[in-house]
Amino acid sequence: MALSAHIAPCVEMGCGAHYYSHGIYNSAHRQAETIINLRDITVDTKGRRVACISLGVIGFYSSCDMGIETFDGEEWFAHYWCPNGKVETDPITGREIIVGIGGDSTNKMSIDDVEKVKIRVIPSVTSNKDKVTGIFTWYNAADAVVLEETLTCETSRRTMIFDVDGSGLTYQRFHRFMSLIPRDELGYSPQSDTADNSKLLGGNLTNNKLYLANGSSVTWGTNLMDYIWSVQGWNISNFSPGNNDTFSCTHSNYVY
Repeated sequence: MALSAHIAPCVEMGCGAHYYSHGIYNSAHRQAETIINLRDITVDTKGRRVACISLGVIGFYSSCDMGIETFDGEEWFAHYWCPNGKVETDPITGREIIVGIGGDSTNKMSIDDVEKVKIRVIPSVTSNKDKVTGIFTWYNAADAVVLEETLTCETSRRTMIFDVDGSGLTYQRFHRFMSLIPRDELGYSPQSDTADNSKLLGGNLTNNKLYLANGSSVTWGTNLMDYIWSVQGWNISNFSPGNNDTFSCTHSNYVY
């Protein structure tokens, strides 16, 4: 199903201004890739938030995010989130939620040293594990590789990724997003998601691609999107999804 509409009035309490673009479910698209131009981005977290720019993959059971984060806009680091098989009750909504585990790279990349980062996300399965691999390639202004690093998220079989008839051929949708969310230690709540004038400006995900089994790629534009949704539209000053996503937000209005 092709993209029919941008779902603007979505509500997700205590999570800051953000958007998600969701691709279509199939087994043909095996990997996803994007390039983030770091020096086009301005971040001011006010010491209260974390800026996230990410790809991810959604199976039948849960999802996994592979992206970059920053607390100050000066240093970025690779990050992942994936489920750990546990379910808890959301203290705000009372609904059951999947509990996740996260991992951060120890490599902090200064925008003085790197200009962009390419991220590739690869889901796979084994006889007893679901696995998502993120490959992060950091480039300097001369387009030379400064660092290539890999983060891996592994969970128990059939907790994250679905494969067709146990064949190992994975069936999933890829997604991408940008967000400016309250820090964990402050809590994800309406009380921490305030009009603090924190901002993420010039956020970008460019040259978005999906890779096929034979190694060829296709442009990951809105024709290969199922739906897109955003939160806190009154705090979002620019949002343009497509082959090159752009996103800017400033938390200048009280949220709830």
